[in-house]
Amino acid sequence: MKKLTSILGLSLLAMACKNIAEKTKEESVMIEKQLKIPEKVWMVPDSNDYDDPESVYSFSRFRTSNDFAIFWDKEYGEDPSKNENEIKTFNVDSLIIEGERFFNYYVDELQFLEKGKSTTDSTKILMYVFGGDDGTAYGAGKDSIGMLWSPAVRIHKPPYGALAHELGHSFQYLTGADGHFGFKNGGSIWEMTSQWMLWQVYPDWIEFENYHLQAFLDNTYRAFLHEENMYHSPFVLEYWSNKHGKTFIGELWRNSKKGEDPVLTYQRLTNIDQKTFNDEIFDASRRFLTWDMPRIEEISSEYTNIHHTKLDKIEDD
Repeated sequence: MKKLTSILGLSLLAMACKNIAEKTKEESVMIEKQLKIPEKVWMVPDSNDYDDPESVYSFSRFRTSNDFAIFWDKEYGEDPSKNENEIKTFNVDSLIIEGERFFNYYVDELQFLEKGKSTTDSTKILMYVFGGDDGTAYGAGKDSIGMLWSPAVRIHKPPYGALAHELGHSFQYLTGADGHFGFKNGGSIWEMTSQWMLWQVYPDWIEFENYHLQAFLDNTYRAFLHEENMYHSPFVLEYWSNKHGKTFIGELWRNSKKGEDPVLTYQRLTNIDQKTFNDEIFDASRRFLTWDMPRIEEISSEYTNIHHTKLDKIEDD
C-alpha cells in the first residue's frame, strides 16, 4: 500500500511539474516581444549605428525588459549612475522597474490598450535618454511603435512623474496605431489624460507636483478643457473614472470620433444631454473641494477646503 501511494504521489508530482513547465513555456511565448527600431527616429542622427559604441546611441548603452528598451546618449557613459554631473545621473534598473510597473498598470488595470488587439502585444516600448540641455520630455510613437524621449534631469531620481506622463502619451499614440481615432484632433485632452494616468500610478501626485494644484486653484473659473489648465487639471477625468470605472478613460479614447471633442464623446457614451452633463460638472466641482472620491480622498486630505475665488466689487447702476 505504501509503495502504491509513493508511486501515485510521484505520478502526481510529475504531472504537476509537466503542467508548470508547459504553463511557463506558454507564458514565456506570450510575453516575448520584439525590439523594433524605425529607420528614422526623432532626435537620433541619421548616421547612427547602433552596433558602434562610438555612435550617439549604441547597444553598448542599452537595457531591455519584457516591455521596454532603453538607449541612452553617449554623453552619459556606460553607467549613467556614475556620470560626473550629478544632476545628469540616473538609475537604469530603477527606470526599468518603474517603467514596467506603469506599463502593466496602464494595460491591466486601466485597460487603456486592449490585450490581444494591440501592437504592444508583440512590440516593446522604445525610450531614448537624450543628451544636451533640453529639459523637456516627450512621448509619442512611430511606425506603430510606442516611443518616449527624456533628458536625464527629468528621470534623475524617483518619483518618475515624467516617465509616467510621457508613457501616457505613447499609449495615446498607440490607441490610434491600434486602429482607433484616439482624439487625433489633439487638444487639452492629451495632457489631461497623461496627467491622469500619472496620478493613477502615483496617488500622491498633487503633493510632489503641488505647483500644478496651486495653478489650478488660481484658474478654477476656466472651462473644462481650457488650455491654461491642461497640465493642472486631471480632476474631471478622475471624477469620470470614479463614476464609470477606471477603465472608462481608455474606452473614451478608443471610442472617440472625428469631429467630436471629449465632451461630445462622453455625452454619447454615457447617453446624457447637456443639462445632465452640466449637473455632473457641478457635482464634480463640489467634490474637488474635499477630494470626495474614494481613490484619493485620504491621501489628498491635506489639500481640502483650500479653493479660493476672487470677487471684484462693482458699483450699483
